Amino acid sequence: MVLGILWVGGLGAILALIFGYVSKRRIDESGGRQTGRGMAIAGIVLGWVGVAGLILTIVIVASLNHSANNLATEYLTTTTELGNTGGFTTTSTTGTTDNIESPAGGTVNTWTASATASGGYSETISILTGHVEHAKDGATNGPDVAGQACSFNSTTDALVPVVINLTNTTSDFSSTVGYDIGFVGSDASAISFEGSYTGGEQCDGASSDEESSSINGNSVGLSAQHTSTTDGFLILPNYYSPAHPNGTTALLADIVLSISADQEINTSDSDSSTDYTVNSVTGPGVESSDGSWSFDLAGTTPSSGNSGNTGSGNSG
Repeated sequence: MVLGILWVGGLGAILALIFGYVSKRRIDESGGRQTGRGMAIAGIVLGWVGVAGLILTIVIVASLNHSANNLATEYLTTTTELGNTGGFTTTSTTGTTDNIESPAGGTVNTWTASATASGGYSETISILTGHVEHAKDGATNGPDVAGQACSFNSTTDALVPVVINLTNTTSDFSSTVGYDIGFVGSDASAISFEGSYTGGEQCDGASSDEESSSINGNSVGLSAQHTSTTDGFLILPNYYSPAHPNGTTALLADIVLSISADQEINTSDSDSSTDYTVNSVTGPGVESSDGSWSFDLAGTTPSSGNSGNTGSGNSG
């Protein structure tokens, strides 16, 4: 019984069971000549209680170790800077490259840019666009909720879900990565991009005296093989009309996105910058000209009238 009380990490409980059963058998076989049967039974009971406690302890320790491992591998959160607004916010949560997001409703087109920087650093920028839909307040694409930052006409305007996945493809090293994506259309003053960030919804669009605008941002200290995601909508003005109640799909070819070969990634928390060089851009209708790549939302080769205006300038 004493060994059952002491327990000693489960060893005492096991010994209490052994000695308890041996003592009880000998007492029963003595025909009443030996006493202490109650003590032996008490030792057996305490021994089983100790064994149960040992099993419970093992289960709890294993569960805690499993939880600790899960916490260690959870997605990281990185920071991003919006060049158009000057704001410093945090992107949506990020994970490994196996967790790259897609637009709400499915992906229609995907374009991927690969870039390198001095020192062996590298990144990929993937731009995924979804199906055109009627503009309406409350439409969602990931964490982005339409109408929180940009204004639109729900009768005539359209939304195109956009997901920008920025991946640090450098092996074993964290890195500052970023992107600068220009956009322009036949009515550049009205085209806008609404994106969702931890700091809130933000609206980027060209001013009335500018030909193009851009979506640009960076992630500081993004872990190797991890992805930072920006979810949002491109807002297309006058896509619907009485003559085209189902939308003017030809307008998609007028909205051109562009990526410059030279990508200077500035961060607001330091005076330094990281210069990436885009080496290739792949996807439907990609056209390369004068150190930049351009493509339209329709996935066709951009018309000469728009491709000349697609820079990566800021709107603010």
